[in-house]
Amino acid sequence: MRRISLLFTLVALLVGLVPIPASAQSEIACPPVVVPSSGFTDVDPGSVHKQDIDCVAWRGISTGTSSTTFAPKENVSRWQMALFLMRIDFLEDVVDGSDQGFTDIGALSLDTQKAINQLKQLSITSGTSPTTFTPHGSLQRWEMALFLTRQLTAMGVALPPGFDQGFTDVAGLDAATQKAINQLGELGITSGTTATTFSPYGLVTREQMASFITRTIQASRVLNLLDFGTGSCEGEDPEVCTFDSVFLENTTFVLRAAWYASPLPAPADFFGPGTRIDVTIDGDPVAMTNKDVVVDDAAIRYFQATFLGGLSDTHTFVISLYEQDVLVREITDNYTLLPSGF
Repeated sequence: MRRISLLFTLVALLVGLVPIPASAQSEIACPPVVVPSSGFTDVDPGSVHKQDIDCVAWRGISTGTSSTTFAPKENVSRWQMALFLMRIDFLEDVVDGSDQGFTDIGALSLDTQKAINQLKQLSITSGTSPTTFTPHGSLQRWEMALFLTRQLTAMGVALPPGFDQGFTDVAGLDAATQKAINQLGELGITSGTTATTFSPYGLVTREQMASFITRTIQASRVLNLLDFGTGSCEGEDPEVCTFDSVFLENTTFVLRAAWYASPLPAPADFFGPGTRIDVTIDGDPVAMTNKDVVVDDAAIRYFQATFLGGLSDTHTFVISLYEQDVLVREITDNYTLLPSGF
């Protein structure tokens, strides 16, 4: 059955498009003033990955190996990576996770099977063969590079060109994998294991994966609306939502929403003017831009409205979402800009 639904996020962007150093990325994706400690007793408080582990726990991307442990030094398995990726954004709602023909995942939980099948539907993985995913295999760094860059593509993010980042140990890999590794370097998601090596066949630990994922969230520049405030939705036709958010000033803000249709082909009117998103700020209309992305089993139309920070006091934006000219959701957010030294 055809399905059209809505994805909605509100994005806070740093001004400019220069990649943010890996050391600073998590402070934007998971502001320390907001994110509580995860409470994992096996994570060194002085670890460079501590804040990122807190971040993925706060976002629900990882719940740890128990209520009090994260197992930071354990290697990430391919099935764990599938779950992590599908929890990053709203992509888990884009495709249904129907059987993709992997015969070696039947013993896994239904949620894990669904995540693996969704990765295939979104072209993030093709498996280790047409019929196998090898879920218990340990994730290698070259695989991680492909997973993360394909994830960003499925999220509608324009990737950098993949210029040579000076890694001398990746020449034996195929061109697509080399490009993905270099793109991670350009985005600030990784700086390699040394200035000249990426160690593509090295295994990825859970603490390293927490940092890679947090930096990917930042590189995508997609942060969930509720990361910045509180709110609720009421009603069904249309659904009316109200939020109260707080941001730092001197920041560029982007409203980013998307309609998606699944399965393909999308209905003829999906990309027409009737499926749209209108935005006003303090009552004034905001120009929208859009980008269309098609993956194996879904069409996604992203809409963005951008406005500059540096404003003061409290402002209100209203986002009205229409499907075939019918208002289905109206979101009001009263946002307050705090001084950047907050």
